[in-house]
Amino acid sequence: MNLVFRQQIPAPHATVAEFFSDTRNLLRITPPWPRLSLEAPSTAVVEGAEYLLKFDFGPAVLRWRSRIIAVTQGRSFTDASRGGLLGEWVHTHSFTPEAGGTLLRDDVLCRPPWWCAPFVRVGIHLMFLHRKRALRRIFS
Repeated sequence: MNLVFRQQIPAPHATVAEFFSDTRNLLRITPPWPRLSLEAPSTAVVEGAEYLLKFDFGPAVLRWRSRIIAVTQGRSFTDASRGGLLGEWVHTHSFTPEAGGTLLRDDVLCRPPWWCAPFVRVGIHLMFLHRKRALRRIFS
C-alpha cells in the first residue's frame, strides 16, 4: 500500500526541519497507545543510523529495526525496515518551505502480510491523524 499524508505547518522551514532531525521528537508526535519506545545510539537523524522501535500493546510487544537510508539535509529523510507485521516499510518525510510556513509530506510504502493489511492501514491512518493534531499543538 502506498499512502501520502500532507500537512501545512505554520512555522518556518528551518524550525520544522530541525524538529524532525531529532529522533526524540518521534515520541512527542506518536499516539500514547500502544506505547512507543525508541532505542538509538544517537538522537540525530543521519544516513545509516539504526533504531530499535518497540510498540507495547500490553501482553504483546511489536519490535522492529528501522534504518535511515537517505537524508537530504533540511529537506527530507527516508527510514526503512523489513519484516514483522509491517512487512516492508519505507517512509519519506519531506519539508518544503511555503508562504506562511512549511508543507510536511509523508510518503509511506508499506507491504504487510495480506491477513493484517486492513488493520495496518487503519492503524497508520490513526497514527497520522494523531501526528497531525500533535504537530498542530506543538507549532501553534
